[in-house]
Formats: sequence, structure tokens, C-alpha cells
Amino acid sequence: MMLMSPDNNEGIKVEVKTSSGSYPTRLPATVAAESSNEGVQVTVIDKCYDRTVTNINKGVTPSYWANLLNGWGFLIDWATGKMWKYDTSTYVVLNKKTGCVEKSTKN
Repeated sequence: MMLMSPDNNEGIKVEVKTSSGSYPTRLPATVAAESSNEGVQVTVIDKCYDRTVTNINKGVTPSYWANLLNGWGFLIDWATGKMWKYDTSTYVVLNKKTGCVEKSTKN
């Protein structure tokens, strides 16, 4: 999935939290996360922005509904979290602090 800022700013520091752990990155970012019942959260940790949390939307995969015909697959997908599919792109909520001067992150 792709994480972006609404105004296409680059270099904003965020922390991505998935079921397998968390790690820092900068926007825009590509996140590879396995399906999970826990979901994915993105927290803005940049000094020039308020700390906000964006939850990545997820929906039920079509194959999950097909597994209704096979009760075991239906139950296994539910128990393992494989029933979920995350949105392919998400805009991260940003609230810039007033008076903060950013340094360029481009080399």
C-alpha cells in the first residue's frame, strides 16, 4: 500500500505499526503488510507536525466469501486474519505546526 500526504509533501517522518512490528519511514512510503486482524496504523512523528494517527482502511477479500462454501477455509481465514485486504493507497492526516521551519530532506 502507498502512504502519501494530501499536499504531496515529501520527507515527513512517520512510524508505521503493523502486526509484525513498527518502523520509522518518511512520506511518501510503500508499506508491505500481511493481512491481520490488528490492522495498520501510521503515526506522524515529525517535529513540524502534530502527532496524528491514521488507520489504514481494510475490507473483506472476495475469496473470504467464496470460502463460505468450504467452512474450514472460512474459519481459517477469520482466525488468521487473512480475510482482510488493505486499501492500496492512503492519505495520512497532517496538521502542520505554525512557525516551524523545515529543513530540506532532499540531497
